[in-house]
Amino acid sequence: NPGSRDSGAGYTLPMEPPTARPFYPRGTVGLASAEAPNEFFVITGEGGDLLPANQTVIGTVTSGIEVLDAINATAIRNDEIGVPTEPTIIRSITIDEE
Repeated sequence: NPGSRDSGAGYTLPMEPPTARPFYPRGTVGLASAEAPNEFFVITGEGGDLLPANQTVIGTVTSGIEVLDAINATAIRNDEIGVPTEPTIIRSITIDEE
């Protein structure tokens, strides 16, 4: 659908880029891109304010921020993004709706 991101899971999410700074503060969860709408990113540090405001924010980490810190501690710079040096697997998450 135009103006939406097809998740590949039978539902769509609207494209809703942030409008206020900081666009992506630490702990932000967002859709990675229109080309890969079933992929997401999590902002692990303070660099999220350097990203352009063109990705949809779908949530915020409300607990377990220490897990992000551990992942971020293994990251190396690679083409302007932090890439973990060891495989990183998210085994479970809990999603709370407002």
